[in-house]
Amino acid sequence: MAPENWNSSSCYFPGGNQPAGGNPMVPCNPNAAVSACCQVGESCTSSGLCFSGNGMIYRGGCTDKTFKDATCSKVCLDSGTLENDVQFLRQCQSGPIDKPLWDCGAQCTNITSFSLRVGGVLYSNITGLVDSSNTTITPIDVVNATPAPSPSPSQKASCNVVKGTSAVTVGAAVGATFGVLLLCAVAWALWERRRRLKEASQPMEIVPARYVQPTGGFSP
Repeated sequence: MAPENWNSSSCYFPGGNQPAGGNPMVPCNPNAAVSACCQVGESCTSSGLCFSGNGMIYRGGCTDKTFKDATCSKVCLDSGTLENDVQFLRQCQSGPIDKPLWDCGAQCTNITSFSLRVGGVLYSNITGLVDSSNTTITPIDVVNATPAPSPSPSQKASCNVVKGTSAVTVGAAVGATFGVLLLCAVAWALWERRRRLKEASQPMEIVPARYVQPTGGFSP
């Protein structure tokens, strides 16, 4: 018997059939009047597509049997695709960075491929239960996320990851001590240099040689 808070909305494939088998398909947002559908435990994107646990993108179902609602996926609905089953998408090698080319299978030809922005994950680990704890995530592109810029060699050398407040305190103390020692060393070097320059600038005192009469021995 289904739980009382189970969403009564049925999920449909583009061909009109309802999902069957061991992997049930449930609404991404069970509290909404119309919702895209993905398999239990997986994630839903803002484009109506699904994001599987192994990192694959696929077209699932929708509670709107006609797939005309904006929340339903708009790709891989034609007769050349799996109309009554989930349809996995393949990302092709060519295409712009912001909207790469995809295919509803494995062909990736000029005829079958299309430009698509998958969008970000809206719900993860879906359960299909009304008022459930489906995790809502701030949309970040699943496939098209922009990587963070790589630090330059100088940045790599100067950036140290320190975890914990105590580590930061110790690091600051060590840094301060090293700084004081460095300043002392520089001050001593400057003082020593000035002392040597001062000594070099003073005139050298010449002491005249004194003849000493030897005692005893031969005398003219």
